[in-house]
Amino acid sequence: KSDQESKLLGQEIGANAFLGKPFNEQELVSMIRNLLRLKEREQEALTQNQYLAALFEAMTGGLILLEPDGTIRDLNQHVYHLLGFNRDELIGTPFLDILSPSELIRITGIGSLETCKTQVNVSFQPKRGELVTLQVDPKAMYAESGQLTGFLLTIQNQAEMQELLRRESVQLAKMTEAHEHLALQTRQLREAMKLVQSQQQKLVEAEKLAGLGSMV
Repeated sequence: KSDQESKLLGQEIGANAFLGKPFNEQELVSMIRNLLRLKEREQEALTQNQYLAALFEAMTGGLILLEPDGTIRDLNQHVYHLLGFNRDELIGTPFLDILSPSELIRITGIGSLETCKTQVNVSFQPKRGELVTLQVDPKAMYAESGQLTGFLLTIQNQAEMQELLRRESVQLAKMTEAHEHLALQTRQLREAMKLVQSQQQKLVEAEKLAGLGSMV
């Protein structure tokens, strides 16, 4: 086969590079270096994706990724905690399907998220139980070309957030009280040390006086 035919065949089967005949040593070395750089970049991208995936799951709030048409692309574990749905049940499902029938976003359409600039309270229909109102912070995502690529929704339970803030406030109050108690103990210790030093000084002076008296 000709070099052109072999090159086309290699591209069809997924070859990363093609070296024509006769072989050129410099071209071969250059091609190997480029392939090694490509592999390094692939590994870096894989590592970064793994890090982002771990970060996505570690977020304390619920995260939902939407396609531009409002289809759920991905979600983290906290969404299950908030709504009772797992990942397999929601991926590929229209986001509007998990909202309450009377929710305003359902009425106005998914496009309203693109123009939303603030956090909004949204009524959800969980897998089990009554409707639950959660705070949603929608962020539209765009490609460099300016084309809409999807939405990132951060979801928080206000009651949980208030409870978390209350616990943090209590913990902060305890830490402040402990700090003040430690500061008081430190002041008392310093005063006691000053008193001891004063007594020691008096003893030294008394011993000097006693020494002078015996010499007389």
